[in-house]
Amino acid sequence: MTDKPSHIASLVAAALGVLVAWGLRLLFNPFLGERLPFITFFPALFFLAWWGGFWPTFYGAILGCFVLSYAILAPIGSFHIEIAEYRFGLAIFFLVAMATAWLGEKFHVAKRERQRAVDTAKQEGEHLRLTIAEREHAEQALTFLADASTNLAALVDRQSALQQAARLPVPFLADWCVVYVIDEHGAIEYHAHAHREPQKEMLLGQMLSKYPLDWTSNTATVQALRTGKSQLMSNLPEPVLFSFTQSDEHREIVRQLGPRGVISVPLKIRERTIGVIGLVSCDPTRPYTQREVEIAESLAVRVAVAVDNAKLFHAVKEASRQKDEFLAMLAHELRNPLAAIRYAVAVGQMSAIDGTEETLEIIDRQTQNLANLIEDLLDVSRISRNKIVLRREPVDLAAVINGAAATVRPLLDEKQHELELQLPDDTIYLFADPTRAEQIIANLLTNAAKYTPNGGSVAVTAGVEDGKAVIHVRDTGIGLSPEVITRVFELFAQADRTLDRSEGGLGIGLTVARKLAEMHGGTITVDSPGLNQGSTFTVRLPIAQQAPAVAQPTANGASIASTNPQRVLIVDDNRDTAVACAQLFTKLGHNVQTANDGMTALETARSFKPQAIFLDIGLPGMNGYEVAKKLRQEGFTDELIVAVSGYGQPEDRHRSRQAGFDDHLVKPVHQNALSSLLQRHAEKHAVVA
Repeated sequence: MTDKPSHIASLVAAALGVLVAWGLRLLFNPFLGERLPFITFFPALFFLAWWGGFWPTFYGAILGCFVLSYAILAPIGSFHIEIAEYRFGLAIFFLVAMATAWLGEKFHVAKRERQRAVDTAKQEGEHLRLTIAEREHAEQALTFLADASTNLAALVDRQSALQQAARLPVPFLADWCVVYVIDEHGAIEYHAHAHREPQKEMLLGQMLSKYPLDWTSNTATVQALRTGKSQLMSNLPEPVLFSFTQSDEHREIVRQLGPRGVISVPLKIRERTIGVIGLVSCDPTRPYTQREVEIAESLAVRVAVAVDNAKLFHAVKEASRQKDEFLAMLAHELRNPLAAIRYAVAVGQMSAIDGTEETLEIIDRQTQNLANLIEDLLDVSRISRNKIVLRREPVDLAAVINGAAATVRPLLDEKQHELELQLPDDTIYLFADPTRAEQIIANLLTNAAKYTPNGGSVAVTAGVEDGKAVIHVRDTGIGLSPEVITRVFELFAQADRTLDRSEGGLGIGLTVARKLAEMHGGTITVDSPGLNQGSTFTVRLPIAQQAPAVAQPTANGASIASTNPQRVLIVDDNRDTAVACAQLFTKLGHNVQTANDGMTALETARSFKPQAIFLDIGLPGMNGYEVAKKLRQEGFTDELIVAVSGYGQPEDRHRSRQAGFDDHLVKPVHQNALSSLLQRHAEKHAVVA
């Protein structure tokens, strides 16, 4: 017995058990007399406990006590038991009965639990036997969806994602698949299809192109688009199938393709339906069920995410492109007036009268600051797009530090800082891009100068630790709090956010420095005891394995080289820039003419026969690249042609080389660089005025 008996059944069983025990006791009475009055009642209790557990045994004990006290134990016919031994025995009988009832109940509980376990095991075994195929299919479905996620994640354009969405379900989930999307005008547009048989895939493509869907169609595809819910048609009889066709030819193509079941699942992006995936089975022995619908819906979610990611990627890429174009144009537009200012300042410095020299130096210094800000801003964009190419070579660490110090010297002098350089006695060669290595140190020195109160000190020490060059830049400035230290290298992060903005800057110098150091395989770290206790920036850069064959001295701070007079043509659409540059070269003793557009530049070059041409890129009508190509084609092969432009991206320099330029300078150009180019060209070609 596994079910627990009711109280009525328990009472009846107890009564029957007690009657049997009483009858047996009466039967054995001639042999036993008054001895062993309980002998037949104990087996009855044990049987009741075995049969029904607690309640039958309990009821049997109660009834047994009544029968024993009234009909078995003396005096018979009375419930009053005179013999103490009998009273004690009756109490023992009841206690044993209760213990037997408790044990019987435990036995039945265990028996019922065992039976339930057996029944559960049987049910689970039956369930496992019935669903083993489904489990295998589920594992295949998980593998399919995992592969789909991997394949879709690698795609970055919308059309590829849609085409892959059509390919993925075939043949695992469908014999053929079609992907539709809603275009910008709200029309249903077929985008991709796939079939397990190449011949029928061509036939399917012809049908989709010739018989497009529209919103009036009653197909499962249109229903999914309208409702935004999945549609399942597990059986497609021919009358229903042919009701969707538009002509006899269409009907014949459908008959050849042989669809037997359809699942249409909407593609949704943020609750907006953008398209649908149509899955078709041609196997009548494999009807679609809700299980396939769930798998198709999981696939649709992944496809929708891939399409959305592709769209976002395209938007980000386009925004990045527009940003880069804007920055390049902004730099160009800002560099043009800076070039005019710099040339004008250079002319003024050559003929400065008392009292004006300091003013011109201020203008020149601030012009350079503006140029540096523009270059830093462009460097952030170049680094983020991996557009910076390092030209690494062995370079003297001391020369790098001295060059950076010379660059920042005007700012240090302006703030009356003391600069201390502690360079090693032995020459240390970095394996680095000389320009970028100097930029790293210059940015750190600029940061130290800005955030150190007037009259402070900045120290640079250099050495070798663990096989790398280590440069420490220490200052006595405002220091850094622990919170600022964690984000000091982040883009646009600044320690001083006061309204007066007395320190200036864009908060990008340290970002550029760290990125450049990392590109070299090095690091930059910062440490500060706290606010108003100064800071220490530590740079680690790789050391060259061998010294250069010939060490090249730097030319920082070189004065304007004297050159033999030459014929120089200045071409710039900004008249102020052209005039100021012409005045500068005239002051240097050269014969100068100017032009403000490409055609005029060609005409002037043909008549003037210049020995050097400084040519802007962004010219009206014919740009600088076209002018340079034309000049080279017309025989200006030995003349110096230099691009002087506000455009300074790597691709701009590459185009300059292809167009035939000898060099590419970015505005505003220092007069020393212009004069140095003329001098080298004159020495190379032995030009005699």
